[in-house]
Amino acid sequence: MRWHELTTVTKSAMLVAVLGFAIKLTSTGTVSANGTTVCTHMDFAALCLGGLTMALASTGIFKARDLETGRALNLWLCLTAVAVGLLHLVRGLGIVGGPC
Repeated sequence: MRWHELTTVTKSAMLVAVLGFAIKLTSTGTVSANGTTVCTHMDFAALCLGGLTMALASTGIFKARDLETGRALNLWLCLTAVAVGLLHLVRGLGIVGGPC
């Protein structure tokens, strides 16, 4: 693997994907009614960075198709970034990894 074989979009998608694990901007709340307590949790940073990761990675996939060298590596990293972006979106909605 050579760093110069990666496109700028692929590098950006990887950077934003990693930042999604480091930056947090959360909101948690509880509501009680008739003896039932409901907890809500959202991570707005994960939502934004997950969407940005998926957009960059999707663009990287289209750019990687035209490459002659480093095509497989760029495609693999972009597909991985799409999966990480999806994880950030689900995590941001509080479906996975929230305190509730």
